[in-house]
Amino acid sequence: MAYVPPSDRTPSQLAVQIMGSVDIAGIIGRSITLSDDIAKATQKLNEINVATQAMFTKASNDALSKARGTGLAIVTEAKKMLFQDINMLNTFLRNQAGESAAGYGMLATMTGQEAKIYSITNDIDLKTKALIDIPEGIALYNVQKYYNKLLTPNRPSESDLVIQVKNKWIPTTDYCNWLQEVKGLNTNDATSVLSIREQQVGKPNLNTYWIMARKGLVSESDWLMLARVGYGYTEKDAKALWTHLFYTFSPMELFRISDLTPTSATWISKKLDELGLTPDDKNIMANLIQARTLKDEISQAWSLLINDYSWGLTTKTELAEFLTDNNVPEIQADAKLAIADQLREKVIMKLMRDAEIYLYRKDVANENQLLTALQDLNIELDVANAITRNEACKKGIDWEMPP
Repeated sequence: MAYVPPSDRTPSQLAVQIMGSVDIAGIIGRSITLSDDIAKATQKLNEINVATQAMFTKASNDALSKARGTGLAIVTEAKKMLFQDINMLNTFLRNQAGESAAGYGMLATMTGQEAKIYSITNDIDLKTKALIDIPEGIALYNVQKYYNKLLTPNRPSESDLVIQVKNKWIPTTDYCNWLQEVKGLNTNDATSVLSIREQQVGKPNLNTYWIMARKGLVSESDWLMLARVGYGYTEKDAKALWTHLFYTFSPMELFRISDLTPTSATWISKKLDELGLTPDDKNIMANLIQARTLKDEISQAWSLLINDYSWGLTTKTELAEFLTDNNVPEIQADAKLAIADQLREKVIMKLMRDAEIYLYRKDVANENQLLTALQDLNIELDVANAITRNEACKKGIDWEMPP
């Protein structure tokens, strides 16, 4: 038959040519297989869905039981069941391969999913780790320890290296090499860092080292070296810190020192500056310290004066002049004068009371007369009665106040 170009072919001729080039039997066969594959995969999915809940519930309970158990129990069960589980997975794999080769791709996929669920719900990963992974990890750790000891790839820590250098167990070059190799420093920087570390490792803190210097155990220059190199202070700041660490008296100590020995205003001012007081607070504190020094003497003199006043050896005018001369505030002076009057009246009352008692003791007055005399001194009746009965009892008289 003569060749007819496609552009000249009739629709019927084109249709015959297309149908002739298509594998009709193959298409029909694949359609039947796909339909069957879908049906079988759907059935397999339904079976998996039905069994999944029960399988996961049992797996969850088994996991809790294993968690409460011992390692030996898990290893024992793994030895017993892992080979059986692997055979089961091999069966799944064989079935999946056969289903795939037969053209049942969807069914093969569902079989693979079934294998995964079986692996999860039967703790295959746990059994594998218990029998192989964990012992293998421990074995690898032991191998690591063996090679660590054989090859000794590591070095001591930086502080340990410095201690070794300071004790001359290793040369300084070993430490400097370590800084160059691990920290990437050049030779000059490595040498400088060694000097710094030598003032940091195995050294006391600055306060302790300062006390050691004051005790003469180390020199001041040693302390300054530690401050500058070990702690990074400038020379100026290091010297300032040296001075700062000297003990500063507390306010109460300054009061006590001023009580015990004369102190100059200049010295007090300097010590108050060291306490960090404001100018106003410093002035108040300085005045208090100076006033306290005089206050003790004033108090002692006042005590003697009011005693003399009580016995009529000085006058109230003289007391007032003393208070004025010593700048005692008016309100305080009034209180002191009132107290002095009370002490004077107390002495007078005591002498008059004792006089009436002595007259009774000498039988110049009887009990009733003593009681009346005491009342005339403005002594309350109950107190006068108690004094009279007490004096009568000393004479062996059981006296009672008349009704």
